[in-house]
Amino acid sequence: MRRTEISILKQLHENPQTVTELAQMLDKNQGWISELTTNLEEQNLITKNGEIKLADTYGARLIGELIDTYNIEAILAGKREDILTAILDGERTVTDLEKYGFAQSTVYQSLKQLRAT
Repeated sequence: MRRTEISILKQLHENPQTVTELAQMLDKNQGWISELTTNLEEQNLITKNGEIKLADTYGARLIGELIDTYNIEAILAGKREDILTAILDGERTVTDLEKYGFAQSTVYQSLKQLRAT
């Protein structure tokens, strides 16, 4: 997940906002924020009806719980989300993860960061 998408979710966890408000809060281009919110809406994590808010879905509630409990950037930013998904799908060794295109150093670095959270 992109860091900016995580920042959007964290902002929306606090309060519903508009694309303009999110762009100002995150100091990002409004068009970019609109594109990212559309992507998050397609993943059923947010809803857009004038104001944007976290969706009433299991995934969005789980994201909210992660925001409340952990440093979510440390868990989901960059390749860590993909590595976690692969591990949860049953791939348990670094060699297995390398077969899916993850560099060994990336796997070790990501696992070290995850352990630290």
